[in-house]
Parts: sequence; C-alpha cells; structure tokens
Amino acid sequence: KIKCRYTKNYSGWSWDCQYNWIKRNRGFLVLARLNNELVSGVLNLSGDEEVYYGVGVNRRDLMEQKMAIGHYPIWFSILEAKKRNLKTYNLGHVGPTFVSDKAHDIAVFKKGFSNNLRISHAVSVVQENS
Repeated sequence: KIKCRYTKNYSGWSWDCQYNWIKRNRGFLVLARLNNELVSGVLNLSGDEEVYYGVGVNRRDLMEQKMAIGHYPIWFSILEAKKRNLKTYNLGHVGPTFVSDKAHDIAVFKKGFSNNLRISHAVSVVQENS
C-alpha cells in the first residue's frame, strides 16, 4: 500500500547507494507498523556527529485521515541517534519562505520536534549543459 516513486531515468543507483550506507553502519532504517501492517518508514544517514533525515515514506490513505504515522519513526530515529552518541538530528531546511502550502506544512511538522533550530547555509550548484 506504500508506493515507490521512481525518477524518470531511474537506474537503481540511489537505492543501492542508500542500502550501502546502512551496510557500512553509516545509516539506519526505522519502520513503523500499525495493526501489524507497515505504514511508515524513515531512512537516516549518519556522519561522525550528526544524523541526517534522508527520506521518509508514509501510507497516503492514513495521512489523508490525519493519522500521525510519520511522527514515530522520526522520534525513534532521534532517540537512536542519541543512543549512538550523535549530537545532532538534522531534519533539513526549514523556511523562512515557502514555495508551497505543502512546504509550509512540512516546516511546521519539523518545528514540532524542537524549538532549538540552528541556522545553516546551503549552496545549490547548477551545471548548465553546454
């Protein structure tokens, strides 16, 4: 019931790369079940001091019913990061401006885990085809 989405030119490379992170103990997967059915999952990638929220997936039908199935895997991931003595759980960019209502809703969701947000800089590099 959880659908995978593939990019247009999907080759399997990104899935293999993520799996290898887990095999090398540089990442971990948290899965959530409801009534013995898989309903949510989070892939976390870790460095020496920080865990980065890589990707998450949730059953859309339950999300549409406003069931908070995405909270547990992230909360458990934060606890697992702490258990591994990692200092930061990085949920990624939050605002201050949003390109869509969905981006705003995601930021509100992320802010619900902590009022201790840090400012970081991100640079996007775009290579133009010649």
